[in-house]
Amino acid sequence: MKLAQCPYEYIPVVLGSNMNSLGTIRAFRSLGVGGIIVAEEDGVACYSKYAVKTFIQDDLVEGLEKAGAYLASIGKKGYLLATSDDYALRVTRLGSLPNFYIVNNNLKTIQACLDKTGLYPLFDEIGVDYPRSRRVEEGKDLLDIHDLKFPLLVKPVVSIHFSDRFDKATILHEEEAVKNYVERLKEAGLDRRALVAQEYIPGSEQNLIYYFAYVKKGETIREVASRKIRQYPPNAGTTTAGLYEDIPGVCPAAQKINRALAFDGLHGMEFKYDPRDGKYYFLDSNPRTYLDISALEPTGVNVLQAAYLDFLGQPIDFIPKKVQKKVLWVKDHEDILRALFFNKKKYPDFTLSYGQYKKTLQGTVVFAVKDADDPMPRRYLNRERMKTLVQKIFRRR
Repeated sequence: MKLAQCPYEYIPVVLGSNMNSLGTIRAFRSLGVGGIIVAEEDGVACYSKYAVKTFIQDDLVEGLEKAGAYLASIGKKGYLLATSDDYALRVTRLGSLPNFYIVNNNLKTIQACLDKTGLYPLFDEIGVDYPRSRRVEEGKDLLDIHDLKFPLLVKPVVSIHFSDRFDKATILHEEEAVKNYVERLKEAGLDRRALVAQEYIPGSEQNLIYYFAYVKKGETIREVASRKIRQYPPNAGTTTAGLYEDIPGVCPAAQKINRALAFDGLHGMEFKYDPRDGKYYFLDSNPRTYLDISALEPTGVNVLQAAYLDFLGQPIDFIPKKVQKKVLWVKDHEDILRALFFNKKKYPDFTLSYGQYKKTLQGTVVFAVKDADDPMPRRYLNRERMKTLVQKIFRRR
């Protein structure tokens, strides 16, 4: 697969080398298009056969400059995709890059989306529901919140560099738990970060819906939604299994938000369905690609391809507007290990037997890494896990 022979002027350039990046670069394969990985460290995405070229540099800008020079040398340009909130913010702050088109290149909009509380006044105006919330500028201020009902879901206003050292989100059931949380924040050096506390919406993780769309000047062109099947930690964590299916109820709220922001590009949002009133409540915004994006192709609604082809002026009529079949995305070993073993000690109510787990793997299943068409990332991951295991054994000695 030679990038110089790509039929299109723009080549997908994916920032990062993790599972998000792997899923993103694989999303173009049915077009016969490979891409470029630009990252600060080696990772699983670099071993995909669809990562035709990789640029690993400590300085991201330097890596982009080298990738841009390479593209220019073969007469191509880059279609630049962020795979994390950090990358989304960093590249939009650059403003422009020679020889690149930056997807989602409106700094004001990106900043508004990444601030979980910044959009609330807009939601009040346009009629989008969100949980009763309070923003605090540092951890100790959580102790002064007395007008919200327990349990509370607490998370950073901007998650960049937070989840590297702390839980992505935490559910607190009483005042003593709040005090302990504040102490843990201090120990982690995160006590000066702005936080949002929300009244927790009851219901299982299957009421959590992730919505992803290609939006053009506020108009939603293609959209898809998936529901969490499993996450870790179970009550407030990262998806380890998600089911793509037709979930029309979430679309009106998401479309309202896209119109009000005049959003342009790729937009992911998380909602939670509240069975008490039948409404979908906004939880989060991610103006970038995401973890289980590799499952888009078999659903029929490849949102990422739609955005890319439309940008190139190519027809996208062949990409349907509704999910054609249900697809289950699974985070390889992590999903089964957490469901069968890790939950036993800390979350026994969420533990599954092997038989129960196997029954959940019905229909079309797409794994985050395992892929018969692209086997090298799985082999790389297995090698890395073996290295980690060996290191742990020797440390114990």
